[in-house]
Amino acid sequence: MEVVTRPGTTQQTGSAILRKKPCLKIHRGNLTGLVNLGKKLKTIKRETFKMKYGNLLSLLEVEVQLPAITALVRYYDSPLRCFTFQDFQLAPTIEEFEHILGLPLEGTLPYQHLEHHASIPTISAIMKLHPKELEDRMVTRNQVRGLTQGYLEQYLHQLADKEEWEVFMDVLALTVYGIVLFPRIKDFVDYTAINVFVAKKTRSENPVTAVLADVYGTMSFCHERKGKKILCCLPALYAWMTARMFKGPIDVRCPSEDPSHQGLKGKGGNEWAQFLAGLREGNVKWRLPWLEAKPSIQHCGNFPNIPLIGARYCINYNPVLVQRQFGYPMKGAPSPDYLTAFFIYYEDRHCTEMLRRVRSAWENVVRAEKDLRSGVMDSRVSYHTWVLERVREVKLPFKPINDQPASGGTPQAPESEEVKQLKAEMEKLRESGHQMKEMATSFEAELNQERWKLAEAEGEYRAMLKQMEDYIEEQEERWRSLEFEERHQALIKRMKEHIVEQETAVKHWKESFSQLAALANGAIEDIPRMVSEAEASTHFYSPPVEIELFINHCKRLIDEMKSLITRARNQCT
Repeated sequence: MEVVTRPGTTQQTGSAILRKKPCLKIHRGNLTGLVNLGKKLKTIKRETFKMKYGNLLSLLEVEVQLPAITALVRYYDSPLRCFTFQDFQLAPTIEEFEHILGLPLEGTLPYQHLEHHASIPTISAIMKLHPKELEDRMVTRNQVRGLTQGYLEQYLHQLADKEEWEVFMDVLALTVYGIVLFPRIKDFVDYTAINVFVAKKTRSENPVTAVLADVYGTMSFCHERKGKKILCCLPALYAWMTARMFKGPIDVRCPSEDPSHQGLKGKGGNEWAQFLAGLREGNVKWRLPWLEAKPSIQHCGNFPNIPLIGARYCINYNPVLVQRQFGYPMKGAPSPDYLTAFFIYYEDRHCTEMLRRVRSAWENVVRAEKDLRSGVMDSRVSYHTWVLERVREVKLPFKPINDQPASGGTPQAPESEEVKQLKAEMEKLRESGHQMKEMATSFEAELNQERWKLAEAEGEYRAMLKQMEDYIEEQEERWRSLEFEERHQALIKRMKEHIVEQETAVKHWKESFSQLAALANGAIEDIPRMVSEAEASTHFYSPPVEIELFINHCKRLIDEMKSLITRARNQCT
């Protein structure tokens, strides 16, 4: 579906007067087949896909209202890289797109753009195809190489039938990159989108900055170079727009299911024009519940703002203009030095040096609650005065209905001096009201800052408490180990003392046994001889009975000892 906005001198409607702006075409791809393919991923597989590729499946289901985007892009203030309305400005930020895409940037490498296409073998390895088959499937449309959406969806059905879910997830993500994140040609995934996907898959480069760069890049291209088509991630831009401009608790990660979106479907181009023309700062939702209160990126390297490398453009955006979107008031007019713009369209060539500088700048990212550089804001001029002057300079595309000139009727009488004084007083009161709002916003920001510091201090306290608990537990474990070691050493000492005692006792008994053995050996040698001598000296015929008994007893003892000695010797041998 395409919505075309055509220029004209003035286009009178019931709600707004359309000023001269470029003729823009906005195309929304055919997503029905991709939505149905995404539904094939159930529970665990769906969560696995989300962990790998973020909220791609939710983005497929965002029901983008093309008239809303058509009206919004006409408020794009290209030199300042923001949308300028009656008395305020809005601009999409990295932090908001991180949440919408479900891909946190911190701790990852942003998309780098290597200035050459991914190779056929690399792509075929991801898609699990033979390089020759993939080469045959590559076609050229409008002098651009790529793959058709029809072929990719057909291949996805084949993978689902074979239950090759890992490859299915990769090919589905590749297709969504080309049709939703980085669209260019209808129903076609061009090589540029393939390059960003391959960078994510093989080098873990985060596409958030590339998506945001192409949002800014396509609008700047249309405004500065008379481009005809808005080519960017429309679901992300629409989710961001509705989250900021509607008071309901819109879930940007699944807005199609949000009741707050049901009333937006019937709005036509005139209604959206009237809605945006009537927007004032009080209608904007400045604090988003899902936008974490944490330091945001203020600038990178030597750049005064944030440079973004996209799939087709390299462009900056200005965080100094969006302090209110993070809960901080605009205290003064932004300094022009910190709004320096640059814009590179890759097809112009000659961008290598700038890309090198941007890559280098992203090695030194400055995150803070707000920009603390001196001279960023000129406090001598109020932001309200500055933005009203900007509105007069750029001329808004639509006028609110109450600002339209009367089509007929009696001419009104000239204003009296009293009326003029009342209007002047009202203007002063309005200015005072803006100042009070800024003060209230400032107080709220300071309160949020203190809350954030308190939460941070509480986190540090909890971390310190955990460290102390771990240290105490470690010391207790060490003490238990030392106590066990002491008991062990005491036991070893007692064992050693016991061993020494036993060795002393063994030595004593060895000596005693040796003496006894020597005595026994001597007795064995001497007793038989002495018995024989005693027997020989005894009277043969009449020896005393006692002596004869003693001699016989000694003989028996000698025989027993000889027998024991013989047995012992036999056992030893």
